Amino acid sequence: MMWLLVTLAAYCLNGVAILVDKVLLRKVDKHPVVYAFYVSALGAVVLPVLFFVPLPRLDVAIIGLSAGALFTLALFVFFWLLRQGEASRVAPLVGSLQPVGILVLAWLLLGEHLSAGQFVAFFLILAGSWNINQEEHDAVKGEVHWTIPLLGFLAALLFALSYVGNKYVYTEYAFWGGLAWRTLGSVIMALLFLLNKEGRAEIFAARKHAQEPTGALFIAGQLAGAGSFVLVNYAIMLGSTALVNALSGIQYVFLFLVALFLSERYPAVLKEQVDPQTIARKTVSLLLISLGIAILFVA
Repeated sequence: MMWLLVTLAAYCLNGVAILVDKVLLRKVDKHPVVYAFYVSALGAVVLPVLFFVPLPRLDVAIIGLSAGALFTLALFVFFWLLRQGEASRVAPLVGSLQPVGILVLAWLLLGEHLSAGQFVAFFLILAGSWNINQEEHDAVKGEVHWTIPLLGFLAALLFALSYVGNKYVYTEYAFWGGLAWRTLGSVIMALLFLLNKEGRAEIFAARKHAQEPTGALFIAGQLAGAGSFVLVNYAIMLGSTALVNALSGIQYVFLFLVALFLSERYPAVLKEQVDPQTIARKTVSLLLISLGIAILFVA
C-alpha cells in the first residue's frame, strides 16, 4: 500500500499548488505559456541525474521524451482554457476524462488490469471527484463554445498519453533515470515556446516580477506542484497508473478544506461558498472518495 500513501501525500501537496494558482488567477493575468514554461522548466533540477544513469534503449528514450513533451503541451492547453475564464467548465471535463483515458490506454498499451474491488474504488473516487468539480460548473451560465469541450478533451488525452508513457519508461528503465528523460522532453518542449515572439516576451516579463509578492507566491506554488509531480510519478511506478490518477480527486477535497479556512480567516485572499447546499454536496464527494480509498486499502 506504499503507492497509496505516496499518492495521498502527493495530491495534498498539489492541493497547495492549485490553491496558489486559484489565488493568483484572481489577481494577475498571466499568459498560459508562462505557466506551462515554468512548470516544465522547474523540472530541470532532475536533469543532472542523466550523467549518473546508463543510456536507456532507444524506444524507452523516445517514449520518455515524448511523454514529457506531451505533458507540457497538455499544460499549455489546460492553462489556456483557464485564461479564457472557463476553469469551472473544463475542470469537470478534464478531471473525468483523464482517469478514464488512462484506464483504457493503460489496459490497451501496458496490459494493466484492475481487480473487482479496485474497479469499484476507481469509479467511486471518480464520481466523488466529478461531483466536487461539477458544483462550480453548475453555477456557470451561458452558452459553451464548441472549442471548449474539444480542447478539454484534447488536454485530457495529452495528459493520459503522458502518464501512460511515464509508466512504460519506469517499468522498462528506472525511476530517476526515467523521470530525467521525460523531464528532458518536457524542458525541450518548454524551450520551444521561446521561439514564439509573444510567448518569449511573456516569459521574460514574468521573470521581472519574480521579486514581487505574487511572483514569490507563483514560484512557491510551482515548487509545490513540482514536488507533487515527483511523488505522483513515484506512485505510478509502484502501483496502477489509472488508480493513482483517479485519486487526484483528493486534492480537491484538501483544496476545499483549506479554502474554507482561508475564506473564514482571510476573505480578502479567497472567498469560498459555505452555504448548506455547497457543504452537503462536497460532503457527499468526500464520502465517495473516502469510501473508494478505504476499499483500496483492503482490495
